[in-house]
Amino acid sequence: MGVAVPIGSVRPDVSTVEGLKQALLNARSIAYSDSASGEYLSKVLSPVTASTH
Repeated sequence: MGVAVPIGSVRPDVSTVEGLKQALLNARSIAYSDSASGEYLSKVLSPVTASTH
């Protein structure tokens, strides 16, 4: 997994589950591959992103 942020931006702390969750909730966008790992990530993130809309 990788995290990309614009130059000069504060890097999110993704060293804990809560930190990763907050980084994902605060992200303007989230991109993932169309491979098996991307499909899995989509299913895992679905409940998290659904609760924010």
